[in-house]
Amino acid sequence: MDLTRDPSLRLKAEQVPADTRAVVVVSLLVFLIVFVNWPAYKVGSRLGVPNSGLAFIPGVGPYIVMLRSIRSSAWATLLAFVPLVGVGFAVWLAYAVPTRHGRSPAWCLWFLLPGLNALGFWAYALTLEPPVSLTPAYSIGAGPMLAAPGPSSSSHGPVFKD
Repeated sequence: MDLTRDPSLRLKAEQVPADTRAVVVVSLLVFLIVFVNWPAYKVGSRLGVPNSGLAFIPGVGPYIVMLRSIRSSAWATLLAFVPLVGVGFAVWLAYAVPTRHGRSPAWCLWFLLPGLNALGFWAYALTLEPPVSLTPAYSIGAGPMLAAPGPSSSSHGPVFKD
């Protein structure tokens, strides 16, 4: 008896409980959100961007974190949703991110190639080194910044710059 040809043994769509289908769909959506947005979170956390967990907001989160990592306004994310302007914004961001992080502009190609951009973003996030300086990459409104100790600093504690 051939089990693959017996119609009574085949699993039909109406036999799968609705709860199971819902769990599968939600699991797939969560996986896709994490897969697409995790590199932006990783870049933000390595560069000291506050609230880099915003990267997990579907659609806009990676833009917000990447714009903050290059010290641009997160409100520029809205440009991505304007027809034709969004394409120019994406090209600008693909060039601005690696150059402002001190990396080669050749990364721009990885960010713009359809299909390969997700792999390129993962490679970028995994190979990005945290900055060596004591100051965070994003420090607007963070208060006084800790200065690197130098010959003029006293041994009584850290020196603050305003």
